[in-house]
Amino acid sequence: MQAHVGLGFSTASERRAGGLSIIQAAHDSALRLRSASRRNPIQFPTNTEQPNRADANKIQGCDFHPGFQQVAIFDNRTGEMQEKRSQHCEEAERFYRSLSRPVRVGMEACGHYPWFERLLEELSFELLMSDAAAVRASAVRKQKTDRRDAEHLMQLLIQDRFPRIRVPSLEVRDVRQLLVYRHKQVQGRTRTKNQLQAMALSHGVQKKWKLWTKAGRAELE
Repeated sequence: MQAHVGLGFSTASERRAGGLSIIQAAHDSALRLRSASRRNPIQFPTNTEQPNRADANKIQGCDFHPGFQQVAIFDNRTGEMQEKRSQHCEEAERFYRSLSRPVRVGMEACGHYPWFERLLEELSFELLMSDAAAVRASAVRKQKTDRRDAEHLMQLLIQDRFPRIRVPSLEVRDVRQLLVYRHKQVQGRTRTKNQLQAMALSHGVQKKWKLWTKAGRAELE
């Protein structure tokens, strides 16, 4: 009986090696993260901890979208306010590199922003994440536009009412992504094995776990 089932690898040995390498990488990353957390426990900000407004030259509210971002900027030294719309990623990077430190950026929690977080970390800018529902609840006007959302985030930062939330570090999120990927690979392997067992039973072969031995695989192939 011929059966060729794969999970993105061309041969059975490659599938086994690829699966083992993924599992081993996830395990090693989890061990490194656990060891690091014991030496230097991660300190998360609480919702009541508000940054000092005087610590930043510029306070910026950022309405972040996958393809662009609308920002409202308050200059703490001159009192001047500005608005800007930047496309991702080159235009936004040029804009942030042109700013002088220190800068505090506030935005709603969303997806697809790790590259932005890494950029701000490289520039030593402070990034604060907020609860989107709490931000909307604090808005007096319910009509939403990109400019109004960015300005509202900026005002919350200026007034020390920014609903800050806990966000895991990039390292923690990378490990979680790796574990999710490993879990999906294990699920795919289980589905494939169940399909092969059904195919074997349809040909009168009932070996259960012995189907995965060397002799069982030879008969299956």
